Amino acid sequence: SPGARASAEKELNPDLSQLVQDLKLVGVIWSKNPEVMIESSKENRTYLLKKGDTFGQPQLKIKDITRGSAILEMEVEGQTKKYELR
Repeated sequence: SPGARASAEKELNPDLSQLVQDLKLVGVIWSKNPEVMIESSKENRTYLLKKGDTFGQPQLKIKDITRGSAILEMEVEGQTKKYELR
């Protein structure tokens, strides 16, 4: 049935929001070299990260930091996906 195939495809290509659902932006330390604090409930730890840092499973990269969010980037099946964590 077409419905079953759609859900199988969804599992192969996980939505980024599902992969980051256990991540919480705790705060942004705004400076010339801003840092973000991101809490992972899955790993039960808090990361302090700068732009360009990678962390977590699956591996996420901090693409950019704004005053109110962190832009995360990850490779999904050879494609780069972005997600804004607020």
